[in-house]
Amino acid sequence: MILNFYFERREYMKHKKIVALATAFLITFGMVIKPKVSYAEEINTKVIEVLSFNDFHGNVIESGKNIGAAKLAAVIKGYQAKESSDYGVIPVAAGDLFQGTAISNLTKGAPVVEMMKSVGIKVSAVGNHEFDWKRADFKTWQQNGDFNFLAANIIDKNTKNVVDFVKPYEIIEKNGIKIGFIGISTTDTVTSTKAENIDDLEFLNPVETLDKWSEVVRKEGADVIIALTHAPATENKDGSITGEAADIAKKSKDVDAVISAHNHAFVDGYVGDVAVVQAGYNGRGLSSLKFTFNENKELVSVEPYTQKFQGLESTLPVDNDVQSVVDKYNNELTPIFAEVITPLENKLGHDRNDGLTPLGVQVSDAMRNVVGAQIGINNGGGIRRALEAGNITVGDMYEILPFDNTIVKLEVTGSELVKLIEHGINPEGFGWGQFAGIKVWYDEATEKVTSIRLLDGTKVEMDKYYSVAINDFMLTGGDSYDFSNAINVLNTQIVMRESIQEYWRVNGIQDLDNNLLIAGEDTTEKANEETNTEINSEVKAEVKPEVKPEVKEEVVQTESGKYDVLPETGSVVGTIPMLMLALGATSLGGILLKKKDDVA
Repeated sequence: MILNFYFERREYMKHKKIVALATAFLITFGMVIKPKVSYAEEINTKVIEVLSFNDFHGNVIESGKNIGAAKLAAVIKGYQAKESSDYGVIPVAAGDLFQGTAISNLTKGAPVVEMMKSVGIKVSAVGNHEFDWKRADFKTWQQNGDFNFLAANIIDKNTKNVVDFVKPYEIIEKNGIKIGFIGISTTDTVTSTKAENIDDLEFLNPVETLDKWSEVVRKEGADVIIALTHAPATENKDGSITGEAADIAKKSKDVDAVISAHNHAFVDGYVGDVAVVQAGYNGRGLSSLKFTFNENKELVSVEPYTQKFQGLESTLPVDNDVQSVVDKYNNELTPIFAEVITPLENKLGHDRNDGLTPLGVQVSDAMRNVVGAQIGINNGGGIRRALEAGNITVGDMYEILPFDNTIVKLEVTGSELVKLIEHGINPEGFGWGQFAGIKVWYDEATEKVTSIRLLDGTKVEMDKYYSVAINDFMLTGGDSYDFSNAINVLNTQIVMRESIQEYWRVNGIQDLDNNLLIAGEDTTEKANEETNTEINSEVKAEVKPEVKPEVKEEVVQTESGKYDVLPETGSVVGTIPMLMLALGATSLGGILLKKKDDVA
C-alpha cells in the first residue's frame, strides 16, 4: 500500500547514529543487521514526529514534479492517521509559503492558507518572501490559517522588541511531551527582499537570539527545542552539512534540532549532535524529525529524514477536501490565467544558477525597450522558471515573474557597468545576473570583465554614462547589487510583469542573440567608434558630471485598463506606445504614472 512509505525508513537508516554505530561494529565481525523501523517500539516509549515543508511558493496545483497542495496534505494526514498515545505528529512550515504562482499571487496565498489549516499547521518560520506584500497580510494569514509565525530575531528598530506581527517562540504539547519551537529568519532577508518593506526592521544574529530564548523556553518546560528557521543548509557529497542553518546547529548552546529552508535543498543529517533537515521546495519533499523519549520523558534519540517525492508523484493519494479548495480558486481564475499573450516557437530556458539564459536575455531586453534604455540588467532569481514553447498566457507571466517589481531607469558609467556585470558572474548565494543590450567578454579564471560592447559593436567607454533598466529590488540592494553611484535614477513605477506582458503582446517574442556573455578574448574587429549608439530613440551617451541627484519617483495616472478585473498585485499599465510617451514627457512634468498599491 502506498501509505506504507510514509512510515518506513530506508533500510540503512542513513543518519541514525545508534544504528550506524552498531552496524559498523557488527560489520567488523562479519555480521549483518537490518535496522528496525520504529526505535520507539524497541524500548516501548513515546515518539513525537515533527513534519516540515518549506519554500512551497504557492504551488497548490499539481504540475510536473510539484505534487500540489492536495497530495502534500494527504501525505501529512497519512502520518496523522497513525497517531496514538505513544505516537504523535506535529506538522510545521519553514517559510516562503505563498509567493510564486499565479493562483497564489492573485489570491494573496489564500489556497495555501486553507491547506495549512486543513493539516493543522500551528507554527511557521518567516521567509524572506513573506515580505513581498503588505505587512498587514501577516495578520490575515495567521487568523485565517489558525497558526502563528515565529521569528525571534526580527526586531523593530524603534522599540527594540520582537515585531508585533510574529511570536518569538511557541511550545506545543503532544502526548505529554512539550516541543519548543523558536523562530529564526535568515539574515539574508536584508538583501533578498525589497529594502522598503523591511527598512524599519533589524535581523539579529540567529545564534545569540537562540541562546537567549532557549533559556526562556526551557524554563517553561520544553522537553525539546527546535530552531524553526528560514535559513539555508546544504548537504554535501561527503554527508557534511554547511550553511547558515549548520552554523546555528553548531554554535547554539541548547538546540536539539534545526529545520532549515531558503536555498531549496534536500537535507537530512547531523551537525555534531544536532539533527538538521530541509525538504527541498515547491512541495517536492517532506522532512521528519523523529524524537524518541523514555518513560521519564528524557530524549533518547533524534532521527532526521527527508522524503523526496520524485518518481512517486503519480502514486500519491489526494486529499479531497484540499483538492476542492484548489479547484474552487482555480476555476474562478482560469479565464484570467488562460488569456493568451503571444505564441512562442521555441522554449526559453532559465536556470538562475547556470549562467546567462535565453529567458533572462528576453526579459532584460523587453525591460530596456519598455523604458527606452540602452541596457537591461536583472537578478537571476527574479525570474522563477523557464517558458515552454506554445501559447504564453497571463498565468505563465505570473509564474516566470511572480514578484511585483517595478522598472527603474538610471545611468551608470562604463566602469560601474563593469562592476555590475562582474557581480552577477558565478555569484555565491544568488542567481547569475541577466542582461541584454550589450555583449560581454570575461576571463573565466578570474571572472573579470575584459571588454563590453553595445549591440552595434561600439565599445563601452569607462568614463561615459549609459542608460540602464533594472528592477527596484536591485536598486535597494537586493542580491547585494550596488547602484549608489548611479545618476538620474527614476523609479517608473511600471510593474515589470505587466509591462513585459504588454510588450510581448504587441511585439511578440523575437529571436535574440543569447550569446552575450563570452568566456575569452574580444576578437571583434575594430568598430567605428563614431557609430550612433541610439537605441529606441535614446540619445548617444555623453560624459556627465559626477553630480548625484536624489532618487526620483514619478507617479503616473492612466485610464483603467483591461486588467482591472484582476485582484491588485501591481499597477495597471497601458500599451507600450503610451508608456514610451509617458516616459518622454517626464522631462516636461507631463503625464503622471499611477503608482501601484502593493509593491513587493
